[in-house]
Amino acid sequence: QQMLLALKKHLDTKKLVQAHQSQVFHSKYANLADLMPQLSNHQQWSTWYLSLIELECDLDQHGDPTLFELLNQLKKQANRFFGDFIADQYPQWLAGQHSPLRSDLLLRQEILPKINQPTLLLILDNLRYDHWISLEQLFAAWYNKDHEQVVWSTLPTATAYARNAICAGLLPHLIAEKHPDLWQKESDPTGKNLAESDLIGRLLQEENTDIKWSYHKVQNQKQGMALAQKIPQLAKQDLTVVVYNTLDKIAHAKTDSDLAKELIVDDRSYRALLQTWFAHSPLNKIAQISAKHQMTLMITSDHGSIQVGHPIHLKSDKNINANLRYKVGKSIKAHPKEALNITNPRAFGLPPAGPNHQYIIAKNDGFFTYPQQEHEHVQHYKNSYQHGGISLEEVLVPFVVLKPKPFL
Repeated sequence: QQMLLALKKHLDTKKLVQAHQSQVFHSKYANLADLMPQLSNHQQWSTWYLSLIELECDLDQHGDPTLFELLNQLKKQANRFFGDFIADQYPQWLAGQHSPLRSDLLLRQEILPKINQPTLLLILDNLRYDHWISLEQLFAAWYNKDHEQVVWSTLPTATAYARNAICAGLLPHLIAEKHPDLWQKESDPTGKNLAESDLIGRLLQEENTDIKWSYHKVQNQKQGMALAQKIPQLAKQDLTVVVYNTLDKIAHAKTDSDLAKELIVDDRSYRALLQTWFAHSPLNKIAQISAKHQMTLMITSDHGSIQVGHPIHLKSDKNINANLRYKVGKSIKAHPKEALNITNPRAFGLPPAGPNHQYIIAKNDGFFTYPQQEHEHVQHYKNSYQHGGISLEEVLVPFVVLKPKPFL
């Protein structure tokens, strides 16, 4: 009898907690839904999006699937507004009008002026903002958060453009003009991010910054463990820049790996997988050793990614790039509701691609496909995570400054 009464009390308490959580959720959701059509500047969009994903991450432990679906539909609706907002505002920002913090401004404006002790800059390829929220507590054992703000990725939200913009401190068209020996065109067969260290070095020379620094790229566990062992030595210099590619590999694995497709079903399972990975990864070890050596930790990303769902039909010639979220080619065009058609690349900070060539960038959750391959493309790529386009998940990424806790 006592056991039954205790069980009943536990179940009643659980129901009350769930009812309260549902009430809080619906109140916050209604507020977000009301505000969304009124968003008119980058500050409002940043604040709104952070509120949305914080609400989403709060649901991860005990949320009703119905509530996740409500948020997912709200995000899709918001992204339709967001694509038009970017198309209108982005050229004005590049012209100097009330710009948010962009990828190309990050080093000059936020990183270099704040180096007052040995600093580790982690550029985590494809770190979405909701990923940071889900990982933040895992850093809290060794670090206190000093500063956090939204960075707006340069367009297209792809590594070749956004990460080069971070490293050079320049928009892509200016990299091509000032450093033609380091810029790779879309048609070039070589890797597009092989000159990151050189771009950082030239930026530091231009800034007349007399600091000791080094650059490292981690693409696998072996390289990550090797870097962790070097931290005690790296802690003696001013700036250590690390590009970490594992998160991007996890995202792309969902396209081709059956196991990854089972593990990453949606954004919620994606976040859970990243938490598990980080807890046992070399990156965790790197962060821990850096804290013990009293290094400031700065974390950011070049872009995020979005789970694509809607095919965008495209007619083009064969000389076109492979990315599913943006295309560069001759006489290509998509419906303006589905993609941003860029006929004046310089206005969007992009280098000219050739006569009659233009850029088109997918909006919302669309991905480009071709009529002759549509069935195979949709089967293979639908629900995969892609980047290069215009969505809240791809454009808005974190910049966080963490200060090490004192170790006795």
